[in-house]
Amino acid sequence: MFIQNKETLFLTAIFILPGFISTAIVRKANPLGKSQIARYLLECLAFSIVNIVIFAWAYYFIFLIHNKWLFLIIVVLVLLISSVFIGLLSAYIIQNGLVDKCMKKFKIKPINSTPSSWDYFFSKGKVCFIIVTMKNGAMIAGYYGEKSFASSSMDERDIYIEKGFYIDENGKWIEDDESEGFYVNSKDIEYIEFRHVDAKEDKNEQ
Repeated sequence: MFIQNKETLFLTAIFILPGFISTAIVRKANPLGKSQIARYLLECLAFSIVNIVIFAWAYYFIFLIHNKWLFLIIVVLVLLISSVFIGLLSAYIIQNGLVDKCMKKFKIKPINSTPSSWDYFFSKGKVCFIIVTMKNGAMIAGYYGEKSFASSSMDERDIYIEKGFYIDENGKWIEDDESEGFYVNSKDIEYIEFRHVDAKEDKNEQ
């Protein structure tokens, strides 16, 4: 009875779990566009297949284990470690554009898979000064740092900027000491300007 259940559990685990775990990690770094569920499921399947191909040798020895609890523990550990490894490696390759760079060396023009410019910029986690021009003409200046956040949801794009600034008539940035940051919905934004932050300079100045 255990052998039959063991085979079912084993095959289900290695064909389903690795794909979902790896895809979840990759999509944190490179979100999918709206209504791309079919692509998501294909990626899950593809990652599971890659996982099986790379770690087939490990799964072969695991399947030979007869102790039920030892079998379950090792299967879970290997699945988690291998899936996280593949997911992190894939996310690194995507975010650093290694595939695109390789294609360019062969004179092949790649098509960027990032859903939008919004995702492209904010996925970098870059620290910068930011000027948001609203549709009503108002302008908001602030510091987009490690405590700031930009939503990657295709249905609800918004941004939280952790610290507000004033820009005086001379173009100098002055920190608002009372500011706890501000929230802006992308529906109200006309455009956003990003300004470089020099790590050697105090962020009270531009």
